[in-house]
Amino acid sequence: MKKLVTVCLAAAFIFAAGAYAEEACPDSLLEQVLLLQFAEKAGIDDYDLIEVLEGYRAYRSAMDAYTKQRAAKEAALKAAIANDDSDNVVSGLTRELMALDLSILRLKQSTMDEAADIMSAAEVAELYLMVSNFDAVKAELAGKLAASQCTAAPCPIAAACPAAADCPIAAACPDAKPASAAAPAAAPSGPEAILARATEFLNKLFAGNLDAALEGVSEDFQNSEYADKAELKDFLESAIAMGFLEDASIDLEDTEVTIEGDTATVYPLDISGNFGSGTLEFVLKNENGKWVLVGFDAFGI
Repeated sequence: MKKLVTVCLAAAFIFAAGAYAEEACPDSLLEQVLLLQFAEKAGIDDYDLIEVLEGYRAYRSAMDAYTKQRAAKEAALKAAIANDDSDNVVSGLTRELMALDLSILRLKQSTMDEAADIMSAAEVAELYLMVSNFDAVKAELAGKLAASQCTAAPCPIAAACPAAADCPIAAACPDAKPASAAAPAAAPSGPEAILARATEFLNKLFAGNLDAALEGVSEDFQNSEYADKAELKDFLESAIAMGFLEDASIDLEDTEVTIEGDTATVYPLDISGNFGSGTLEFVLKNENGKWVLVGFDAFGI
């Protein structure tokens, strides 16, 4: 199961060429892929893996907050020194900066202490070394992922990053040049990438973000119950409004992807929620370099 999740995150990282185009390079995805790879190497079971990922999210949220505070405090201290402020002001800012550094150290220590509950001492040490050198490790992973996508110019990965000059993904691509808007990048065509596309639709739908979910649906969508995309939208709007999709989840344990040319079938997608439970079969098609949903069947719902 961890291998599947790792591959899906790697695929999501590649799909971020579109999803994150207006935000930032998908740094958190790289970190989660690394953590999942580490968990698999350490033999951490699926139950403990949930704790690892929850711990990561808490750590990342707290560390981001401390990092932001530290940057602001460091800038204030440098300004105070440059302005020749009083000793009291400079000393106060120095103590506040040191206190933030101590908080960052304590956060790292507490995180490693929690990791020790489910890992050996050697595994905790390896985890600490990886986290302490996250930037270099992420850059290495980004290079490996980018290499699988990077071809002769233009580089679609570089085009996806709004700040290509500072993006480790773009830097990993030796022929990184802005891609022409008239020439969309080809969609990743492997089973894992297609599965990631299908689950992306469901996750957005379950989160109540219908417009974003429908971006992954073809204008030529149709099935036996909904004549077109507009009818599908009306049905899903009603389902969301009535709370049927609250607390919904997906089980991918038995899911397989079958590819025939530019069409792919994803089945079974076992889902459950307030509506009960059932199984979906998705049909996706590669349209203009993007895998989109063109039809589906539902069983047991």
